[in-house]
Order: sequence, then structure tokens, then C-alpha cells
Amino acid sequence: MRYIFYMASGLGLFIFQSAVMPCFSESEKFYDILIPFVLYLSIFCPFIEGIMVILIFGFLMDSMGGGVFGLYMISYVWIFIGMRRIMGVVHIDSFLSGPLTGLGVLLEDAIVFGLFRYLGNGNPLPEDAFYILSIRLAWAVATGSIVVWGLRYFHKLCDEQSWRLSAKFAK
Repeated sequence: MRYIFYMASGLGLFIFQSAVMPCFSESEKFYDILIPFVLYLSIFCPFIEGIMVILIFGFLMDSMGGGVFGLYMISYVWIFIGMRRIMGVVHIDSFLSGPLTGLGVLLEDAIVFGLFRYLGNGNPLPEDAFYILSIRLAWAVATGSIVVWGLRYFHKLCDEQSWRLSAKFAK
């Protein structure tokens, strides 16, 4: 049941980001909504399950995005591994998930900025890149913990429903 939850919630966030968010005029100033999902997987899932789900959604984002292939997958893997390492030192609860989502957004944008710098093919960073980054960080800190709490709540709800359903059929 949890694999169905991982796929349904990841696809739901992916569809929200790719179909609903572009309808808003300021959508480029909003962060990648799958970063709190990666954070959730790194906190509440076993390593192998989490990394497999992250690779699937990283591939999905890379294939649907117009950027360099592998950018999202590498970003998600580094965020996942970084959060797992932080969990070894600090007890992470839902309260810290907002600032940690901001850290994940910062890491993903650092990878993008580094890629711009590395390629150096005459495409400088936009002049308002750091302004957009600050807006994304503010959104991530403000809404990251809400997304993680919501995922945790629906995961518990799905687990309870699956136990009730399996108990009903076992009779």
C-alpha cells in the first residue's frame, strides 16, 4: 500500500507543478514542489525505497523539463542523501521541515547556477536570479512543513484504511 501512496502522492505533486502552477503568472518564482516530497521520503522511508522513488520522479522531471537531462535526478539524490546525513546528527521533526526545505531549494538552485557557470556558453545568469532565489527560499520555508505534514497525514490515513480493508477481507 505504501508504494501506491508514494506513486500517487508523487504524481499528484508532479501534476500540480506541471499543470496547475503554470496557470499562475508568478509560477517561476515558486520552488520545485517535489523537494518537500524528497524530504519526506528521506525522513520517513527506508533508504532503498526512498532512493528508488526519487530516481523514478527525478527521471520523470528530467524527461518533462526542458533543461539539461539529469539535473533534477542529481539534485533529488543529493538532497535525499544530505537529509539522511543530517538525520544522523539532528532529530528531525515536522517543525524543522520548513527550513530544511529551504536548504533543499538552495542546494537545487546551487546546482543549477553551477551548471550555468560550468557550461559558460554565453548564457549568463538572469539579472534577477538572486531575487528569484530569495522568493523561492521564502516560499519553501513558509510552505515546506505544510507539504511534509500533509504527506505524513495522508500516509497515516492510507495505512489505517489499508489495515481496515485487509481486516475486513480476512474475516
